[in-house]
Amino acid sequence: MSDRGGDRGGGFPKWIFLILFIVLSPGIGILIDTRILFPPSPDAHGHGIPVFTILLPLFAIVTAGIIGIIVLCKNILKSASLRGKHYEYLKVFQQSDNVQAPVLVFHEIDLAQGRCSVRCIQIYRNRYVERFTNHGVYMPVPPAGSMNMPLGQTAYPTVRQEFDEIWNSGRYIGPLTL
Repeated sequence: MSDRGGDRGGGFPKWIFLILFIVLSPGIGILIDTRILFPPSPDAHGHGIPVFTILLPLFAIVTAGIIGIIVLCKNILKSASLRGKHYEYLKVFQQSDNVQAPVLVFHEIDLAQGRCSVRCIQIYRNRYVERFTNHGVYMPVPPAGSMNMPLGQTAYPTVRQEFDEIWNSGRYIGPLTL
């Protein structure tokens, strides 16, 4: 199950009632007009104005439009509130004797795609920043707890704001070691 929530299968679609109301509204309007408002009588030479025959389908269509707009707004708000929640951001300090190896690595991990690193930032001892974008070739990134096991490597969760600031500016001002 994804972290976005909601179960998409197995339920009865509630919108079917709205479609049935729209389809049946002309018949319901005719029924109300001919049987309730203007029932046939022997002395009547004509019928009155078919109010519900005209207004009920219009009411059904307007109601469907309003409900559609409300559902669309709810979906937009829901997707906006979920944006970025299926990503995890890691900051990995690496201690190595190799002077050409990065000392700090940031990962943007897509949790919905098997923990693959979507973007990666490598920072070297001279504060040179190198940015990489995943094109489907990177291995999955393990959780921070399991990355702390090997010697010389310490991983911490970080926030998207820190990652984006470094990604957009191409500079890292923070500490290079723990």
